[in-house]
Amino acid sequence: MLRYEDCRCNGDTALLLQIQQISFAMDELRLFIDTHPACEEAISLFNEYAEQRNELVCRYNSDVMPISGYATEQSGKWRWGKAGMLAKGGMK
Repeated sequence: MLRYEDCRCNGDTALLLQIQQISFAMDELRLFIDTHPACEEAISLFNEYAEQRNELVCRYNSDVMPISGYATEQSGKWRWGKAGMLAKGGMK
């Protein structure tokens, strides 16, 4: 598994990688909890990951750009120019 510490990318990309990894782990835990609803260890781990993900998303929203439209509700504006394009070329 690619760890964000090993990522040779800028801090914004490393932060997004962390969010993606913890989101994946939460999805897997959610599936596990669906079939094992009494597993308190899994529920506790899911809640811990949810808190970590929320902190990372808040940091990304404030430092880089909103990940979703929900982040703009607080500021009332989009910051389109703050981050570069993910892919070169775009539509022609």
